[in-house]
Formats: sequence, C-alpha cells, structure tokens
Amino acid sequence: MDKRQNSKRMPSAARQKAKRLREPIPDESESEVATHFVPQTQFGRRLWKIRQRILAGGQPLLEWKEIEMDLRERRGEHGGEA
Repeated sequence: MDKRQNSKRMPSAARQKAKRLREPIPDESESEVATHFVPQTQFGRRLWKIRQRILAGGQPLLEWKEIEMDLRERRGEHGGEA
C-alpha cells in the first residue's frame, strides 16, 4: 500500500498531526532557552549549572554524535558506531 492510499484512510485531524510531527523543530536561541527552562530536580539543576559554565566559557555544546565519539574514545573503543 503506498502513502497516498494510507493517508486517505487516516482521518484528517490525524494527518494534520502527523504532518506537524514531521516538520523540523524551530531552533531557539540560547537566551530563549535560558529564560524558559527551570530545572525541577537537584540533578537537573546540577546539569544546568554545568551547561551554563560551558556556555559562559565560550565553548560550544556537543552534539549527540560527538558525545558518543568522546565516550568511545574514553572507553578505549575503536571503530564503527556503538
């Protein structure tokens, strides 16, 4: 069954929601994130402070792929994806 046939069977509201889920999430500036986010736990506050120190020091935040690569290097793993 192709996508067109499948979408005809899906109710309109569900199609609209699915379409919104596929759209990219707009980037928010760091200042927008900083003014909207409030950590709820002690661990979250600790991570938030670490993040703020990194940004204040002028370092860029790592992407997930970079974090995974760093972990593999620290563990002495070599080669492909984990």
